[in-house]
This record gives sequence, C-alpha cells and structure tokens, in this order.
Amino acid sequence: GVPAVVAWDMHDPQASAEKVPTELRLALAVTHTVSRLGYRMIGHQVELRMVEAAEALGFKFDRTMKFANDWHLAKQWTFDHHSMTMSVLAMHEEEESAEGVQGREREAWVFVKGSFEAIAARCAERLSAAWEQEAEAQSKAGCYVIAVASKKVDARNLSNLAREDAEAGLSLVALLLFRNEPKSDSAAAIAELRSGGVECVMVTGDSALTGVAVAEATFLIPSGHRVILADTNAAGELEWRSLTPAKPKPAAAGPPSHSGPPDAPPPPLPGDISLDTLPGPTASGGFSLA
Repeated sequence: GVPAVVAWDMHDPQASAEKVPTELRLALAVTHTVSRLGYRMIGHQVELRMVEAAEALGFKFDRTMKFANDWHLAKQWTFDHHSMTMSVLAMHEEEESAEGVQGREREAWVFVKGSFEAIAARCAERLSAAWEQEAEAQSKAGCYVIAVASKKVDARNLSNLAREDAEAGLSLVALLLFRNEPKSDSAAAIAELRSGGVECVMVTGDSALTGVAVAEATFLIPSGHRVILADTNAAGELEWRSLTPAKPKPAAAGPPSHSGPPDAPPPPLPGDISLDTLPGPTASGGFSLA
C-alpha cells in the first residue's frame, strides 16, 4: 500500500502522542550519539531534533545521555561513511513474576539509521515499492530522508556482537524527514554573484534529489529545466536518468516556498511531525521533523 500521513505537532501540548508507535518513540530516544557539555546537548542537528522529539514523547535522559527512561545504550556504532549507517544496542530490564518469584528479564534491541538505500539493503524482507517511492518523493520535495530499522537480539549473548551482524536482518521502523530551508536571501545572493561573472555550483552530502530541490528553490537550476542524474548500478556500470522537471514558476522577489515536482507531496510545515504508516498490525512508519 501507499503510506498515509498522520500529523503530530510536538510543540502542541494538546497533541496526542499516541499516534506515534512505541517502537518509533524508542528509536527516536536511543538512535543517536548526543552527549552533554554541562547542561547543553552536543551533537549533529538531526540527532538533536530526534532527542527533542523523544523528550516531547515523554522520555527523560540522564546527564550521560546513555539512559532514556528504562532503556540503556549499551553500545554505539558511530556513523560509517562506507556503510552509510549508524547503530546502537539498547538494553531494557523489566520485572517479571514467574510462579511467585520476582526476577529481572533483560531485553535487547538494535536500532540502525542511515540512508534509505543502506537500510533497505539490510532488511530481512524486501521492502515494498511504496517505501522507495515515498523516500524518492520526499527527497524531491527537499527533505533529508533517513530510514530507521530495528531488530530484537538475544540478551544472553551480546559480548561478541559485531556491527555487521547487528546491522543485518532488520525490520523497517520509519522514514525520518528533515527540512533545512535555504535562507530567504539565498536566491538573490546567487543571482548577484552570477551578475558579476561568478559561476555557482553546489556540493552536497545529501541525496542528489534533495540537492536538486534546493537548487531549484535558489534558482541554481532555472525553473522547468531538465535535470539528468548519473549513478552506478549493482554491476558498477554508469546509468543515467532524467528527472521530471518542475512546473515553470512566475518571476518572484524571493525563492519559491516549494520547488518539488508537481506530483511531489507538500513539505511539512515548521513544527509539524507527520507519520506515514502502512496498514496492518506491524505497520512501520515515516516521521517528519520540521
């Protein structure tokens, strides 16, 4: 099926957090490498927004940022530019009663986040085409798309858990969507540089589709112009594809508010969080932090 969107504003105290699935809440709370310097949280802006969302969902962190409510970050694998992933091992202990005897049961989960392509390749089951289409559509709309996946692991045998094994056999949890809008004067600044004979180019670490959306918004790519992308396939061969051009836009004093293709979904509004879910009891989701 096609993911549906349910909006949730983390800044609205009346908004119901029940719309956010439990596994997604936990992923936001633990899949990060945020630390503290005094009372200030330090980390990548994407991960800081994730922690803020987790706090709005009721998670409380200790000074080390290693404990979130009853969960403990037992191991962290930092972002790897080769695999395009980062991952954590999260531990939870809950009391249980077996035949009247009180005990402690340990629960262990691995959460992995990274590019959609990297996460899809590490899932136990092939993802439906709807998820790939959603990721591409959101990238075209200018969103920075991160996929999050998870799996439960045996809490009794973790001492030799290697990263490669931890990041295999996953189940998709969500697509996290982030927006970093160009400044209001970016288009004018680029136009002024061009008028002085300066050639302007873009270098980005984001998805090429996101880069195209930003380039269209700042008129690095003139309105309606054709864009061709090159990539390598599984065999290492170079492949080319043409993107659907955006609709021509009337002249304006500043950059347009939305420069994605005509069939792309509208971008999330500032402060909004949207949740994409597939039908079924084990539905995964897409989550948008604006």
